[in-house]
Amino acid sequence: MTEQKRRTVATALGVAFFAVLLSVGYSVWQRNASERAGKQQAADIMERAAQILAPTAADYIRGNPQASTTVIEYTDIECQYCKRFESTVDRLYQAYGATGEVRFITRHFPLGTWDHSVPEAVAVECAGEQKGSSGFYSYLARLFELTPSENGLDLSALPRIAADLGLDAKAFAACTANPSIQEKVLSEHLLGMRLGITKAPATFIIDPQQHAVKVEGNKPYTLFQSLIEAALRATSTPAR
Repeated sequence: MTEQKRRTVATALGVAFFAVLLSVGYSVWQRNASERAGKQQAADIMERAAQILAPTAADYIRGNPQASTTVIEYTDIECQYCKRFESTVDRLYQAYGATGEVRFITRHFPLGTWDHSVPEAVAVECAGEQKGSSGFYSYLARLFELTPSENGLDLSALPRIAADLGLDAKAFAACTANPSIQEKVLSEHLLGMRLGITKAPATFIIDPQQHAVKVEGNKPYTLFQSLIEAALRATSTPAR
């Protein structure tokens, strides 16, 4: 091979190598840019989380409805971690909700793993339809007490639980057959997805300045205690 040909081949190889480097570099840049965009989108959503999460007339509130600090839990009744987490929520309520400092709200986030989750959530909503917050949370507590989790509770128990709690049987049956109740459960799930929830339980602590902190999973009581204490220390000055 002549010197000229060697130079031509070397140049061609160099150009090809550089093109490969550019292609790989662009792919890496594109992936990193996509990851940055995803993280920015998640951050933007969390900036607006307090507004997105704002309690509505459809929510059932435990504690002082006017409390400036809010704890919102997204749960799946058939999730074993959610079942375990309820004891933590109860402790937090006794420490901060019963005193009127914090309002507690539970919303539904059926994970799609267990087909009993939605009918049970509908039953809880129907208890709330009859007896308000006391009915909602009494029925929810009974379900968590009785279910072994992961579709372990026979759905035929739902009307019996309603009867045990003093609910009207006919009204309960009519309510559980009402498509709008299931639509509410699913709309809460969609809102949770919009907020980036990937597992249950998922809990948001919102302070008086409308800053929200999200915690996913069955985390220790002390973590939530510290987050709530920090929220209570926040001033009521509106966020800028």
